[in-house]
Amino acid sequence: MVIIFYIIATILFNPNVAVATSYIYIAYEDYTSGNYEIFLKKVDASNGNVAWRKRITWTSGNSYEPAVVAYNGYIYIAYQDYTPGDWEVFLKKVDASSGDVVWRKRITWTSKASCDPAVVAYNGYIYIAYDDDTSGNYEVFLKKVGVSSGDVVWRKRITWTSKNSWYPAITYVPGTV
Repeated sequence: MVIIFYIIATILFNPNVAVATSYIYIAYEDYTSGNYEIFLKKVDASNGNVAWRKRITWTSGNSYEPAVVAYNGYIYIAYQDYTPGDWEVFLKKVDASSGDVVWRKRITWTSKASCDPAVVAYNGYIYIAYDDDTSGNYEVFLKKVGVSSGDVVWRKRITWTSKNSWYPAITYVPGTV
């Protein structure tokens, strides 16, 4: 058996895409700094030119699994971060024009891992689905978050299984999340 290793100067993982007006927004993990951090690129959809690239996280722990949605002139990025000492989900509101971070909110506060966020925007709220192993196995949860404040409106447990429920996906269908 032959094993070949490739070393790449910049390692990019888990890209996620949102579309707004005539731009594509790509959130991804980057290991350039020696630590996994979340970056966001704004790309002109008509010609593929990069308008800007912004580093979204600056943490002492790793930041993974960005999920992104565009809504009313802002980009919302949910991600998991290990800085608190275990995996927790965070949400950042970013101005779509400038790439400046408007606010950052910690979405989960659990004793075990909260991971793999997925996001959708609907009717003035951001909905974040994620998995959490606080109950002893991974279950899927959903939180409703206000777009203006980032405050959590409610939290619901979506799965109740005896085995793991992981990697939620979420979508918007007019009138329904």
